[in-house]
Amino acid sequence: MRYDIKGISINGNLICPINGFTHGILDYGIYKQRGYYFALRHDNALLGNNMLLFETVSFENFDNENGKGMDCELVQIGFNKEETIKARFWEADDIIYFAVMEKFEGEEAALVYIMIPQVD
Repeated sequence: MRYDIKGISINGNLICPINGFTHGILDYGIYKQRGYYFALRHDNALLGNNMLLFETVSFENFDNENGKGMDCELVQIGFNKEETIKARFWEADDIIYFAVMEKFEGEEAALVYIMIPQVD
């Protein structure tokens, strides 16, 4: 499944505003019958034009009053598999979110992608 990234925030502050533009794409699917992958393509002035690939090393599905999705731990494909990243992928109110805990300016920060399904 592919999603258009319509907004990006760090610790609750929008760094790529929800203004009608697409700031990148997230591609999500099953990876080698053992979990899921996330292919994150940035296409904006702040984060540049690049691609990051992640696979889940563990995940737990949820469906509650805050939405449905999964909490997971990821590793970046092609990098040190010892280092895991905490993440959450969920849908609430017809919006899809992908949140990762990343180091940003030396401190851990919640980077949240706000998305809608891509229309073919």
